[in-house]
Amino acid sequence: MQEDRSNNFALKRVKSTSDRHAAILTGMTIDERIEALTQSVELLASMHKDHEKRLARMESALTAAAAAFIQEWTRKDRNGEA
Repeated sequence: MQEDRSNNFALKRVKSTSDRHAAILTGMTIDERIEALTQSVELLASMHKDHEKRLARMESALTAAAAAFIQEWTRKDRNGEA
């Protein structure tokens, strides 16, 4: 009996990224593809959430720095140090 090798692939023969992705997906069932997609979406959502938190921290730090700068500038202006 001859083994069915239609779903087998060799990455060394794959030339482009899209070909590589197609080769990787060749042996996957629809359920495996859905699971992989779900994991990808969960990862992207997590990364997005982390990015939002980082941006909020940066905004807070920049607001504090701007307030300190304005306060110092106002103080110097009042004292004629400008």
